[in-house]
Amino acid sequence: MMRHTLGVMLAVGLAPVAQAQTAVRPYVVRNVTVIQPSAAEPSRLADVVIAERTIRQVTPPGAAIAPPDAAVIDGRGKYLIPGLTDAHVHIKQGDPLFLFLTAGVTTVQNMAGQPFHLAMREQVNRGALLGPRIVTTGPTTAQVGVTTPEEVATLVKEQQAIGYNAIKMYGSRGGDMTPEAYHTLNEVARSRGMRVVGHAPRNLPFQVVLDERQSSIDHMEEIVYTHRPFARLLQPYVDLQFGRASAQLRDSLARARVPDFANELKPEITELARAVKRAGLAVTPNIVFFRNIYLMTTDSIDVLLRAPELAYAAPGQRLNWSPLLNNYANSWRDARSIISPYLGAVVDLEKAITLAFHQAGVPLMTGTDAEFLGAQPGFGVHTELEIFVALGMTPLEALRAATSTPAQVMQIADSVGSIQAGHIADLVLLDADPLTDIRHTRRISGVFRSGQWLPRSDLDARLDSLARSYAPVEAALGSFMQTLETGGAAAALGVYRSSAERETIAKPVERSINAYGYRVLREKRVKEAIEIFRANAEAFPNEYNTWDSLAEAYMEDGQNDLAVRYYRKVLELRPGDENATRMLKQLGVAQH
Repeated sequence: MMRHTLGVMLAVGLAPVAQAQTAVRPYVVRNVTVIQPSAAEPSRLADVVIAERTIRQVTPPGAAIAPPDAAVIDGRGKYLIPGLTDAHVHIKQGDPLFLFLTAGVTTVQNMAGQPFHLAMREQVNRGALLGPRIVTTGPTTAQVGVTTPEEVATLVKEQQAIGYNAIKMYGSRGGDMTPEAYHTLNEVARSRGMRVVGHAPRNLPFQVVLDERQSSIDHMEEIVYTHRPFARLLQPYVDLQFGRASAQLRDSLARARVPDFANELKPEITELARAVKRAGLAVTPNIVFFRNIYLMTTDSIDVLLRAPELAYAAPGQRLNWSPLLNNYANSWRDARSIISPYLGAVVDLEKAITLAFHQAGVPLMTGTDAEFLGAQPGFGVHTELEIFVALGMTPLEALRAATSTPAQVMQIADSVGSIQAGHIADLVLLDADPLTDIRHTRRISGVFRSGQWLPRSDLDARLDSLARSYAPVEAALGSFMQTLETGGAAAALGVYRSSAERETIAKPVERSINAYGYRVLREKRVKEAIEIFRANAEAFPNEYNTWDSLAEAYMEDGQNDLAVRYYRKVLELRPGDENATRMLKQLGVAQH
């Protein structure tokens, strides 16, 4: 059954609202090199007139007729490109959306939408909130819990009526689908002009995705995990990665060399590329995301976490990537010597597949999963572009993946993705030619967002202000973490309770105490871990995760009656929780 219905959201009135935007000054950019990634002539000198938030003219130098009150921007020695797109982001409520604009990203596709994203989109559209154009899916198929053809048909109709732009297929964590349900999902969505995007159904072979013609796959690893011809080399490592490997298999892998998947699977990759092209599937490789997962398991994590753009990540978010809370490194701690080289080989495999797809003519899009795993909003797109060029694309081909191609795939090419009269003025002015070096996309002189000019000085001032605003929270978290490491959980919770930033740091504190408890539990100090988890549950009684950890510790201690009590508490707070349900079944407790 569907775990919650979207029907109630229909009543909140969050469909896109057409409202007049505040007027902005007209501009003319003179003598600028216009780069049009999709054009036969990709680079030419021109004047560009911008008025009423749209591109009005693109003319030879000196031929533009600009409004008399137009501000003139000298484009000599500069390069104008269409605004960039990040086709895979996760926007949280309250996120500083202007961060995308500071990196030249003027369009994003949000990949797990909620009603607040529709409200945010409406605010951006009418100019009340500075940020990129937002294309958004609704809640994922796994979040809603659709499992039957009837439920997926209802999901598509409801999400379209509410105002979401696409359907997010999520293929794990309860997202399995029968072939019939998956067929209905794609068929009904296609009949209603809705795209199905995101993951592959993990319980079905990737061939089913090709047969049903899902609109796009937005993680290359989804193909790696589900394409059956790859399984002859990958399956044992995938089983280890997801905790399904037996002790015997793990020992066997520890003695073996991790295969060079990219080279040993060349024939399979070539055939896959042809099949994906025939199916009309678009792909967001999202290599930067999986590369960062790999780096989290290596000593290079320190380099990743010192990236300058992380100054603009919220302190709590940065803490999530620290050694204590690094889920990837911690969950694979005992198998790191196998997992880390395996993940590195998968990164190389993803690059090889991406290049083969490009050579076969598969539409590719830039995406980063921002702001997960150190991919800061906006900034990660430049890293992905650099990865594309390093694996064999030309800078022009890479730029297409960030401009014209996503506009076409997301069905908004009538207004963005190229520089032509009538399009929304979403543009990036660069100080150097990106066609000679793709790294020049980082050298931003200014950004037009819907005709509003944001010069470099404005962008830098906003970044500096954001970094300064984090100082009190960073100090509070720093004091808490220092106390946690030197004085233990009880003392750290005391620091938290007395902090002026208590409300802001609550979530990272809860997660840090929980991670600290698991560190103690791994050291077989079970009684001490129980006390840590109990203190965390008392401090955060409405967080199901604290009770889940406490139940696990009691189970480890052999106190199954208390484990049952607290797993039931989890289900009170989070009905249907998979782990609590599974553990209660393991403990022999029937659920009604």
